Amino acid sequence: MNRKSEECQTFGHWIRPSKSRTAAACRCICLPHAGASAALFARWKELWGDTMDIRSVQYPGRAGHPFRTDLPVSMTAWVEDIITELIPFLDRPFILFGHSLGGVLAYELSCSLAERGQSPAALVVSGVVPPHLIPARLRNISHFSDEKLIPHINEYGGTPDALLQHPEFIDYFLPLFRQDIGVLESYRFNQRKPLMIPVLALAGTDDPFAPRGDVEQWKTYTTASFTAITLSGNHFFVENYAAVCVEMRKWLEGEMDNGTAYVSESRQQLY
Repeated sequence: MNRKSEECQTFGHWIRPSKSRTAAACRCICLPHAGASAALFARWKELWGDTMDIRSVQYPGRAGHPFRTDLPVSMTAWVEDIITELIPFLDRPFILFGHSLGGVLAYELSCSLAERGQSPAALVVSGVVPPHLIPARLRNISHFSDEKLIPHINEYGGTPDALLQHPEFIDYFLPLFRQDIGVLESYRFNQRKPLMIPVLALAGTDDPFAPRGDVEQWKTYTTASFTAITLSGNHFFVENYAAVCVEMRKWLEGEMDNGTAYVSESRQQLY
């Protein structure tokens, strides 16, 4: 399927509606992991208040939008469609945050936006190895049978066993997970020009899918500053949103002190 035909089948609801923090000097665009929804970041708005305008990306099939099998399932298609909807939200300095699948999307968005002269001020990747290590992590998961896929999802540790035994939940969740993980499976990393923005990489202490040593290799993807931080938890340490936001806030403050992220007059509004 070429890009022209893909555009005719675009999802069209990527940015979840949210009350705008008009006083916020900065904006954070958040991308969830496979199988998750934009609701993952609902509590972030409370923690950041008026200091950061939080916008969440919603993948197809969520929030009242029916699951469709005719939508393109590729990193390129998703990135291009998300950018189309992001344009109105690039009116102020912004950062991109992504967890797991969302981290790879955030990276590809950062590269594509930089090529268009609309680079984010910073990138935060969470619970994900850099793109050149991804092929070794995938095992054609989207084509697993239900009986094989459910135990695999259990390995991640983020979905309660009771839900994975509930037929209605399984009927809803597994197609979404297969769709999302299929985007990652079909992804082929092409070496791109290094980013020129600060990058923060978050790793979980007990995350077998993105161990600290591998996560640290994100440092080769930017010519600017790089920071790696380990947080307590498994692959879904991101659900401890307070800890994640605290570390992000401290990191952003440090980058502003170094003059590498955001204009100096933003500091008073952020902190």
